Amino acid sequence: MKIAIFTHVDSLSGGNYRVVNVLRFFPRDKYVLLMPRNRKYAFIDVLTRFGGNPDALLSIINNAYELRVILVKMFHATLNTAITWGK
Repeated sequence: MKIAIFTHVDSLSGGNYRVVNVLRFFPRDKYVLLMPRNRKYAFIDVLTRFGGNPDALLSIINNAYELRVILVKMFHATLNTAITWGK
């Protein structure tokens, strides 16, 4: 049995980095990483530019299954607006 892990990370914040970094300690045949295609390539770009020596993390991200593109930022902006305005 494999564990399915979904993430929509695309930036190199501490939490996003930890999500991928923790996967280095799991056996590769025990999990499946799922990421939206646009987020996967955005995260690869960020890791390549700012990640120092990201070879282990890049190999994890490169092996992730690509899902259809989703617009998570738009949803969060809408949700934050609703919370701010008390609606």
